[in-house]
Amino acid sequence: MASIRRKGRSWQVVHSIHVDGERKQRTRNFATQAAAKSYAAQVTPLEQRGVGSVRTTLGDYLHEWLDRKVADIELNTAAGYRRWVGHITRNAIARRPLDCEF
Repeated sequence: MASIRRKGRSWQVVHSIHVDGERKQRTRNFATQAAAKSYAAQVTPLEQRGVGSVRTTLGDYLHEWLDRKVADIELNTAAGYRRWVGHITRNAIARRPLDCEF
């Protein structure tokens, strides 16, 4: 969960992101406590869901998912999944961040 702390005359939000399967801590500074609270409210649900940075796209996620899944499924199923992931990643929706609202 994101935390807020006073740092000199500014406010700092400390939160975690998940990048390449690893949890990394990030900080961001704000001039007001209200701005810090607003940002913390935005990033807390992302932390709880384990979503990485905003730059994690649907296409990237699907390729990572497929790489993990292929070892546990039949060859024909894997071929079908590859085909559908290919269809999806050729469209503009694949470039959308996972945590965006449509």
